[in-house]
Amino acid sequence: VGDTVSKQHILGVGGMTCNGCANNVRNALSVVAGVSEVNIDLEGAKAIVNIDNADLDKQTLETAVTGAGYTIHEPGAALDLVQFPSTPSSSEFNWNDGSVWKQSAHNTKWCLIGCSIGEFGTLAYYSYSGIAANLEMFSNMWYFYAILPLINGLITSVMLETGILMRGQ
Repeated sequence: VGDTVSKQHILGVGGMTCNGCANNVRNALSVVAGVSEVNIDLEGAKAIVNIDNADLDKQTLETAVTGAGYTIHEPGAALDLVQFPSTPSSSEFNWNDGSVWKQSAHNTKWCLIGCSIGEFGTLAYYSYSGIAANLEMFSNMWYFYAILPLINGLITSVMLETGILMRGQ
């Protein structure tokens, strides 16, 4: 029986905080031609990738991970909330880190969608029901009805983002 000798790459992955993230990284690496197996160590924040293609380099794997919205760091490096692909020469923010911006854009999108649903839904109910039509301006009830859409927007945003995170696990 001819066994294929495989090579292994270990990638430190930043931003991988839950099982949903681990699945995203696993899926991003699994579709790379030449990858035979992907194991994710969530606690160690690393991906162990077995490859059959000797020509497949580590850079290609790193590109797949960063394309999925995660960052690369040295395996076993101290784990912080934000991890950069390499040690920065200064302590300044890396404005060119596309994967961080991509993840930020997705988070902001879901936050705004949740806030909009809650806030505009409440305002639509006010309009439909006429519940706030006869309020005296600047009374206690007027302030309540003015603040309630904002609170509903925040609550809806938190519920939507929690649901998305839980679905990914």
